[in-house]
Amino acid sequence: MYFHAKVILSLIGVLILTSILYLFRAHLPEFPRLSTHDTEAVASPSVDAEDTDSEQTAAADDSAEVRAPSRAFKNKLAKAEALFEQGKLMNARKIAENILMDPKVQVYSAEWRQTATFISRVNTIFLFTDAPCEDKASYTVESGDNLIRIANRFHSTVSLIQKSNKLDETNPTIYPNQVFRIYQGDWRITVSKQHFVLLLHDGDRLVKFYDVGIGRQDRTPVGEFRIDLKEYEPDWWQPGQLVEFGDPANVLGTRWMALAPIEDTDKALKGYGIHGTWIPESIGTAASQGCIRMVNADVEELYDIVPVGVRVEIHE
Repeated sequence: MYFHAKVILSLIGVLILTSILYLFRAHLPEFPRLSTHDTEAVASPSVDAEDTDSEQTAAADDSAEVRAPSRAFKNKLAKAEALFEQGKLMNARKIAENILMDPKVQVYSAEWRQTATFISRVNTIFLFTDAPCEDKASYTVESGDNLIRIANRFHSTVSLIQKSNKLDETNPTIYPNQVFRIYQGDWRITVSKQHFVLLLHDGDRLVKFYDVGIGRQDRTPVGEFRIDLKEYEPDWWQPGQLVEFGDPANVLGTRWMALAPIEDTDKALKGYGIHGTWIPESIGTAASQGCIRMVNADVEELYDIVPVGVRVEIHE
């Protein structure tokens, strides 16, 4: 009897205590409950949690690193464009050249091509007008001088000297004490077959960027060449046949620059050259018989800039 009384009294006490806790539950402190995800995190070693955090941080950094060049590129090129519009050509070109030097800007990427096109636009003004430029030398004509001799001295062309100094291109006569400003370039050309691009360099500086066409069925050779001959409005020699300039069958366009192999390049690689085309839609494709094909306006410009003897490197 005594035992049963203790059990009944204990149950009554538990009920009373439960009722009190229920009534005062709002004043009791709350303890966080662990979700399934939290339970797994607690159960895992701390090093795993740190590794996960590190991987997430690294992924965020990598993502920011990929986006950063694009944002920086837009800002820098916009600044270069603004300077260009203000006539501050040297400053504009410098900013664009710095963009190309950025290791985050991949060669031949869309950003690279846009910047190279801008640099080409600036340099076209430097080359073909009297706009001041640090790459130009001043020359005073002496008695007995002629344009060919001056062009050879400055590794330039007669046409470029005439155009950049506003001379009459139909009259080669010059006079003592005339002062010319002449772009003095250490010219070389590189061609990328894979990217259908021809680049004109002054030493290590990119000067001009051109889209080109190449030979079908991998007919354009790779190697080291030099411009061996230049022809204005060229005739086209087919085996046993001369196709005159102006004939629709003449595929050379308005200019021809013959390439001769040099150094270790196979000396049998003859007959190749850089020329224009009457089919501009073929630029950016492999459509020629092996030559480097350019839009007529582009090949005319390049023809005026580079003299005979300029080195041409053709790469895959």
